[in-house]
Amino acid sequence: MKKKLTLSINDDLINFAHDFSKETNQSISHIVEEYLAELKNQQEKGTKQRKLNKDIYRLQVLHL
Repeated sequence: MKKKLTLSINDDLINFAHDFSKETNQSISHIVEEYLAELKNQQEKGTKQRKLNKDIYRLQVLHL
């Protein structure tokens, strides 16, 4: 389900967003949504990597 979100953003960034939106033929909402989805994916990968690192560390400690 999609919901509305109101943001307060610097005027220069708003102008850039409008220009970029026109140049790429994408809505600002779509651009922001895609960017946030990518950040979420990176964070989830980082969380998985940290868990893997902890698991590897535990295995190393057990074998000492």
